[in-house]
Amino acid sequence: TVVVTKAQTESFSQGMFETNSTELSTDGKIALMPIVEVLKAHPQSSVDVVGHTDSTGSAEYNMMISKKRAAAVAAYIEEQGIESDRISASGQGEDNPIASNDTAEGRAQNRRVDATIPAFEYQQEVQVEEVIVEAAE
Repeated sequence: TVVVTKAQTESFSQGMFETNSTELSTDGKIALMPIVEVLKAHPQSSVDVVGHTDSTGSAEYNMMISKKRAAAVAAYIEEQGIESDRISASGQGEDNPIASNDTAEGRAQNRRVDATIPAFEYQQEVQVEEVIVEAAE
């Protein structure tokens, strides 16, 4: 048996939500499944969901949208059978861009939800096969 440490971060931007919407799209639900699968396979794991926006609109509005989008993602993960105490959700509004807000492409990248599974440890059985090496003369 070996102890394995696992951590995972996914950033979801394209197609998760329509503009000005806080309702998770079908594509968004499909995109979240790898995170849900890790959480299901490892009950000791948890997930931190953080919503982000571009800088279009007021800072107050963007903060509200980012929080509601993170909450929508968290609610969907919970609907998949993950306990709510393993899920945290928060919004950062427009405060943490990963691209320029001066272009449409950059704004699209900044409209995102990050889902991070912090590092956790689990045990995994490992099969060890005996190998016999004969020295060549």
